[in-house]
Parts: sequence; structure tokens; C-alpha cells
Amino acid sequence: MHRPFYITSKNFLTPEQCRALIEDAKSHAEAMEGGVYGEPEKNDDLGNSDTMTIDKEARSCKVYSMDWFIHSTVYDFIWKHILLINRVWNLDLSHFSDGQVIEYNKGDFFKPHADQGFMMNTLVLERKLSITIQLNSREEFEGGRLTINGEGTDMDMGDLIVFPSILVHEVEEVTDGNRYAFVGWVDGAPWR
Repeated sequence: MHRPFYITSKNFLTPEQCRALIEDAKSHAEAMEGGVYGEPEKNDDLGNSDTMTIDKEARSCKVYSMDWFIHSTVYDFIWKHILLINRVWNLDLSHFSDGQVIEYNKGDFFKPHADQGFMMNTLVLERKLSITIQLNSREEFEGGRLTINGEGTDMDMGDLIVFPSILVHEVEEVTDGNRYAFVGWVDGAPWR
């Protein structure tokens, strides 16, 4: 049986719900510089570190953390949908991790990456599914297309895409305007 790389649910959230997530993220969470974390920064002669460097060649954006305690209604709605979608892949899922609202401004991007590599025989939970919900209209920005396994997706406000976290994906550079997306991950037992 052929399983798709990703599953799209058009109009998963209403425009009002999308705008509310953006506004709530901006009013309740401090934006962090989005990047892929590299080597720890050495901040003393002994080599101790308390911060990580950010690889700006891999990712550029603003990240607003979303607490599932505050957004339990949204997370519950997504979780029920994920359980239905997972019938396609039949992955061992346990829970929905906290999500993020990502703001991509002109020039921002996220180079090709996977959210979870294979880490066999570990005892920790691993990311199994990655979720993206487009939070603003395609008319508000240019570029910024999500690609999965090299295949471009066609998302508009409120659309949800779910895909296995081991797949390589990227957000192409935003060439004009601002793109907002909700991203989250579903964890489960280690890959077998």
C-alpha cells in the first residue's frame, strides 16, 4: 500500500482562530531568535557554557512558544485529528508536545532538515509526526513555501499538514511580507 509523504486538511482552522493564535502568541510569549543550535558558547576559561550558538545559515525566523496548558482547546482539537490521520502511518504515538508560532519575515527561511533522526534503542520519546498550520493568507507574503521531500506544498490560511518527522522538509525564503505558521510535534516510543 502506498502511503503519502504528508496529509493536508484544508481549512482546518478558521481565519478567526488563526488570527487569534498569532495575536495570543505575540502578547503572551517573548519572541526568540529562531535558529538551529550549534556548539555551546564557551563563556569562561574552563570551557563552561550556559548558552548555545545559533546557526543563522540554517534558519532565520522568530519563534513564540505556545504552552499547551493555556491552549488546551486547540491542542485537543489537533490531537483528535492526528489520531485519525495516524491510521495512515500507524505510528506508536503518546502525546502532543508544546507547539510554536513561527514568524518568517522577508529574508527568513529554514533550510532542509528533519525534525527527528533515527535513534534506535533509546529510552526517551521521539518525535513521530510534525504538524504545520498556515496562520495567514498566501496573499500576505511571497516565497516561504513548505516543501517535504523536495515536493512543494500548497497551503493557505487555516490549512494543516501532517507528516512523519523523519522526512526532510524546508521553508523556502520569504521574499516579501510576513508568513505565520503554527508548528508542533507528536511524540511516541522510539522508532523500531
